[in-house]
Amino acid sequence: MAAVASASPISSAPWWQRALPHVLAVLFFVALACLYFSPIVFEGKSLAQHDITQFQGGAHEAQEYAKAMGREALWTNSMFSGMPTYLISLHFPGDWSGYLQTIMTLGLPAVVANLFLALLCGYILLVALGVRPLIAVAGAVALGFSSYNLAILAAGHNTKSIALAYAPLVLGGVLVAYRRDKWLGAALFAVGLTLNVRANHLQITYYLLLLVAIFGVMELVAAYRAGRLPEFFKRTALLGLGAALAVGVSFGRLYTTLEYSKYSNRGRTELKTPALGQAPATAAGDESTGVDRDYAFQYSYGVGETITLLIPNFYGGASAMPLGTDSNLAKAGLPQEYLAGMPTYWGQQSYTAGPVYMGAVVCFLFILGLFVVDKRTRYWLLAGTILSILLAWGKNFETFNYLIFDLLPGYNKFRAVSMALVIAQLAMPILGAWRSAACCAPAPRRSPWLPPTRSCTQPWPKR
Repeated sequence: MAAVASASPISSAPWWQRALPHVLAVLFFVALACLYFSPIVFEGKSLAQHDITQFQGGAHEAQEYAKAMGREALWTNSMFSGMPTYLISLHFPGDWSGYLQTIMTLGLPAVVANLFLALLCGYILLVALGVRPLIAVAGAVALGFSSYNLAILAAGHNTKSIALAYAPLVLGGVLVAYRRDKWLGAALFAVGLTLNVRANHLQITYYLLLLVAIFGVMELVAAYRAGRLPEFFKRTALLGLGAALAVGVSFGRLYTTLEYSKYSNRGRTELKTPALGQAPATAAGDESTGVDRDYAFQYSYGVGETITLLIPNFYGGASAMPLGTDSNLAKAGLPQEYLAGMPTYWGQQSYTAGPVYMGAVVCFLFILGLFVVDKRTRYWLLAGTILSILLAWGKNFETFNYLIFDLLPGYNKFRAVSMALVIAQLAMPILGAWRSAACCAPAPRRSPWLPPTRSCTQPWPKR
């Protein structure tokens, strides 16, 4: 197969002409995000987000203290009879990464900015890989308008949404660093990971790094076969430097989170008496230092429920969703106030805001990509998708997931394992866009903004 990104000479067109498609794409994303959330932008309304309402109540005391005293409060009495404000509302002085995020979001209102970020970073990823702007726009829309992205915004999981929005930028940096220009790739990776970690939703970052780790293993094997291990390790070192920078920028957030976790349900328990049916701990090392298994796997995606990636309402939809006046319940005379939030979901999860739906077109292109895109790329994205699904099954696939929960470092700190489907949410549209680029671009070209180096889909050149 011809590579999506070739090493053809840079176009001699004026810079403004080369920039025009990208400027139009950004304007399109702004218009799309504003139109989708038009009541917020044009009518001054706000999205009713349960978790944001809870946050406003919990953070009010600390925020009022900061306004009155001119310094941050490190303790609040309004939550759990008193607790540190580390994970509620705390601003770290000297952190300039917030200005970078303001630039990235063009000053758009919250929620609108989240959707715009997802579209923009998805576009940057695909353009950096050499995909034509029009295909990159379509791929970015597939990434940004995944049902999960919209469901978490409705629930008020804004930090999760922001962390997920920056994930394509991180992946783009890794791909460019290993397969094309190491300096540009390292820069994209450093910026993307810095902003991803700054969002302080470490579970999303953890899943993202799992996908990066799978890619790294694939590249290591390819570099070994091509006899290019020294070059591989040089590029890995550059990315390691970018990761250190990202961690350094948010060191205060990470350290305080680690410190507080020891006193939360993610730390070692102080209860020495085992629950009914449990064996007593024989040594201090046997005591759990993570969340309880039942708690971690409470939200496990059903095995059959995975079909919702293709058919959204195969298991009914959400735990509470509105039914129209033409529904059978409405015709039976059920009052309108009950129709506004009917339990239509009948799967195994205790509650869900809606299915994880990727779209029939994305699924179709993903499957086609498995037969067309180069092996190294398709195996990476297929492995990530399969791992994502297996992890999301949780207690419905105990043999695998209990082993991962016990052995994978740091994994027992997280809950709601169904969230692992964010890996598939990233991998499937990327492979689908690559497939579309290969089909729609018989004379492939790379982005004129990238140096004429090796293609993103070419193997490591042998000596």
